[in-house]
Amino acid sequence: MFKFKKTVRFYPFIFILAASFAFAENDKKEDVPPGMEVIEVGQTKVVVPKDSQIRKEGGLIILESPNQYVARRLVDFDQRLSLLEKQTLELKNQIGQLEKALEDVKE
Repeated sequence: MFKFKKTVRFYPFIFILAASFAFAENDKKEDVPPGMEVIEVGQTKVVVPKDSQIRKEGGLIILESPNQYVARRLVDFDQRLSLLEKQTLELKNQIGQLEKALEDVKE
């Protein structure tokens, strides 16, 4: 009977402790800065930039270094910029053709 009373005393403590861990886990999810994401690498959670590449070599998990990430993103931005420039030129040509067609219709 004596052991039962001691264990019953610890139930509220255990409940409060478990609840605090649950709230702490929720707070951790909110602390991720903008532009970053949390990924699980094995049993560890790591905060990395969004779209960061991860590769596995044997038993190692290798995260992309900041220099590699920036270089890859700059190459991506350069490609997107050149595509946007081409599209802008095409749109300007189409606008010019429409203006000529409109002038022909007015005459």
